[in-house]
Amino acid sequence: MLTLKGRTALVSGPTGSIGEAVVRRYLAAGMNVVLMSNRIEKAQALAEQLSEYKDHIIPSKAGMREPEYCRENLRSLYERLGSIDVLAIMNGREPTPETVETVDMDEWDDRLSTNLKAPFMFIQSCLPYLAKSKAPRVILTSCMEAQCGSSSAGISFTVAKGGLISLTRICAKQLAPMGITVNCVAPGGMYNINQYSDDVSDGKAVAVQRDKVHWSVAENVSPLGRSCTAEDIAVVYEFLASEEAGFITGDVINVNGGMYCC
Repeated sequence: MLTLKGRTALVSGPTGSIGEAVVRRYLAAGMNVVLMSNRIEKAQALAEQLSEYKDHIIPSKAGMREPEYCRENLRSLYERLGSIDVLAIMNGREPTPETVETVDMDEWDDRLSTNLKAPFMFIQSCLPYLAKSKAPRVILTSCMEAQCGSSSAGISFTVAKGGLISLTRICAKQLAPMGITVNCVAPGGMYNINQYSDDVSDGKAVAVQRDKVHWSVAENVSPLGRSCTAEDIAVVYEFLASEEAGFITGDVINVNGGMYCC
């Protein structure tokens, strides 16, 4: 059995399908979980759905790009919970179809800021608390497209997610003397409807349709003959958050059903 009970995880991006699956696994394992989200109403709604864990779940505004707020919020959470042991970072702007010719530079800047800069700032802000943990863990989220150069998820999204892989390795080296492990999960072949269904703008509708096609392709391409589920991914986050995962760092864990074999 993994050692997770009593540990505290800050989960950013908790209301998408992957985030919710991770939250449920952490809570079932006896962890304290903070739902870090700028969509605070959705985080509160999720906490209400999981009311059986009411003593172990806290919705909180993320505010990753607001340094003063973030520092004060983390101090308050640490005092309340007694530790910050795990950062599970899944937040980010959703992908939209783009080509080299059509990339909007304002969108480019926003996606790199949200998907790359904000996670780095969050890690930086949490370091004083992670350093006090018995077994501190940082878990970032990239994607299969970031490694194979696919533009199906949009160029700015894919570039930002590729940057998270570099960030994983750099942070793993620099934070190792503090005992902090840093790893990255890279899902592939997943249809994440929850991530897009909150916004029905034209761009998101296109993204939903694109992912439906991607899902169908994944079922045909994966040697396992099916698409990836949120639960497939959540079990990896559960292991990486445990005390037992202490000798794994700087790695990218691919969860794509063997699609690289094809």
